[in-house]
Amino acid sequence: MKTSGVPRALAALGGGLLVVVGAGPALAAPTPIGPAAAAPVGRYSFDLTAVGVPTRTVSGKVQAGVVDVNFPDGRVQRLSQVSLGLGSGSYQRFGASVVVRDLNGDNLSDLVVGAPGVAAKGRTGQAYVLLQTAKGFTAANAHTLDQNANAGDRFGTAIAVSGRESSNSMLDLWVGAPGRDVNGHKDAGAVYRYYLDATTGSASFNDVISQDTAQLSQSAEAGDQFGEVMTGQQTNGVVVGVPHEDVGAGRDAGEVVFIRTDRTTDLLTSAVTFSQNAKGIPGAAATGDRFGASLGVFGIAVGAPGEDVGPIKDAGRIQLFAPGGGTSGPQPLGSFTQDSPGVLGAAKKGNQYGASIAVGQFRCVGQFQFAIGAPGVDVGKAKDAGAVFVQSNAQLGSTNCASKQVNQGKGSLLGGAAKTSDHLGQVVSTLPGDPAEVQRIDNLMIGVPGKDIGKTKNTGVAVVWSGPKKGVLKTFGFSGGNAKSQAYGSSLGLSDLFFEMLS
Repeated sequence: MKTSGVPRALAALGGGLLVVVGAGPALAAPTPIGPAAAAPVGRYSFDLTAVGVPTRTVSGKVQAGVVDVNFPDGRVQRLSQVSLGLGSGSYQRFGASVVVRDLNGDNLSDLVVGAPGVAAKGRTGQAYVLLQTAKGFTAANAHTLDQNANAGDRFGTAIAVSGRESSNSMLDLWVGAPGRDVNGHKDAGAVYRYYLDATTGSASFNDVISQDTAQLSQSAEAGDQFGEVMTGQQTNGVVVGVPHEDVGAGRDAGEVVFIRTDRTTDLLTSAVTFSQNAKGIPGAAATGDRFGASLGVFGIAVGAPGEDVGPIKDAGRIQLFAPGGGTSGPQPLGSFTQDSPGVLGAAKKGNQYGASIAVGQFRCVGQFQFAIGAPGVDVGKAKDAGAVFVQSNAQLGSTNCASKQVNQGKGSLLGGAAKTSDHLGQVVSTLPGDPAEVQRIDNLMIGVPGKDIGKTKNTGVAVVWSGPKKGVLKTFGFSGGNAKSQAYGSSLGLSDLFFEMLS
């Protein structure tokens, strides 16, 4: 894959740092629903949003789940297992994970959607490849991934895609099954790997990887839930966050595993694992840190939202990595909290700084930044209203791009009203700018899953925010209307902007 045009700092580290906190303004009226939207040829993920609503009832089936797709022409298509001819059933949680990417080279954004199900209801989980056509998403172009998951495996909880150095016509598709039992260890977790033809979008099952797999040099343990959090490496591998991994006496201290494949044969090679006890990483693994609960693209940043900063409980921390490339392996770089010099805000109890991470050119052309979610931030008297911090970092080449805090409230960048338990920033995602534009700027999508709409509690909204003066571009909820506890914005389509840039 080509790397021309990528800033040197980004090529070395894999991304930039920007933190944004906030919630959107009052909810606009739902977009009218038309037939399957016709997305113009040549439209990429920069102008398509996909929001999963896994708790939504569909055709009387509780928690069947829906994915809301907003096309660039303004229309919306609601996708469900029923509408796509994939069966129906309660507690499937279709849309719990969503990845947006052109999977077959036709310049249309395709989807991979996970439906991990509810383990207590005996669901195994599923994942689907949905290829877009000029008519939108249709049943004829919806494909179920083969798998041998068992009841409670939660197959489809996390999804990632990575490229290969050996071929531009093949991709690797990774699907997490954190509830899978491994050699008698309950909920140890596993990751499924598929070979995906990048010209047709067809996927074929390859293997199942667990912490007992020889190349990982680890041991599967009960409750680790390996496969719960993932992001693809640019080529030849996947990064797995394991926030429930016990490290010594530290329960749920967490770790991150860089799974790698050979650049020529594409077979698994030695993985590299880091906990907060690893050399080069400050601090120490402790109970409840949940290191690996969030990952920046390529694994360039790892969130530990449960990290205590001195006596301040659950303040949160970010650890940076150089993911490595070719024969070099990943290496830890800087680490920071909100009490670190040059970082926005201040470490406070329960902020959960690092609960989510996105990377993009959010405010300044050619300068990558992190958008770091902190859903536990209090705004005025609104407890856990949440915020996102768009944070620049000199190590990433963001030397003259001002950092910003984004949140709701009087005089804030998002406007509207910050309310208790909005949890703004629990999830963030990058909406890539047009890759054809030299002066490309990315937008940021922010989930506010705890937002109340009128008297409807926790219905949730999503906000699209533009950094350079434009502010809020759109605030929207579920196109099918509001419902209690549907938590719209808890699952945002993850757009791999770097692949749009580099492919």
